[in-house]
Amino acid sequence: MVGFMSLSAPICCGLYYIPKLDMPAWVHVFAIIVNLAIVGFGALFLANNDLESNEKKNLGSSGVKIMVCCLGAVGFTCWMIKAAISGYWAATAYDRTDIDDPPYYAWVVARYGARCISTAFLMGLFLKVVDSRSLPQKNPDVKMNHFLVPVVMLGNTRRFFGKFD
Repeated sequence: MVGFMSLSAPICCGLYYIPKLDMPAWVHVFAIIVNLAIVGFGALFLANNDLESNEKKNLGSSGVKIMVCCLGAVGFTCWMIKAAISGYWAATAYDRTDIDDPPYYAWVVARYGARCISTAFLMGLFLKVVDSRSLPQKNPDVKMNHFLVPVVMLGNTRRFFGKFD
């Protein structure tokens, strides 16, 4: 059910762009909810697991970490720039004649802002979970991980469908 909700957010946002459906601009709230769910469930994951018991920080490939963080930083910058531009358009939307749906840009600013927050959080989560193979061995009694890990993964997977998200 959580996976369906995560993957249906881009579909709902994409349906907004079909003029015959006449979808309201607030349909973008679903993308905001999924981004905030990633942060919420990821924080719950971090709070319920012992990630510091082995102070071995050299586990895993540091080259992969650097690459993922650089890609995350580029994505974060992209979403911040899009949020700033959309914020300007939202602030001037009612004064312009070339914008058909002024509330749309307010929702887009919120969507891009939530995307920035979740991108920064996912970069931190990736750096914090140093060795995912030893996570079940260090935290065998945390059964909540069977729910939290797929929720964060499916929430993040919907980004690949996210042309409209």
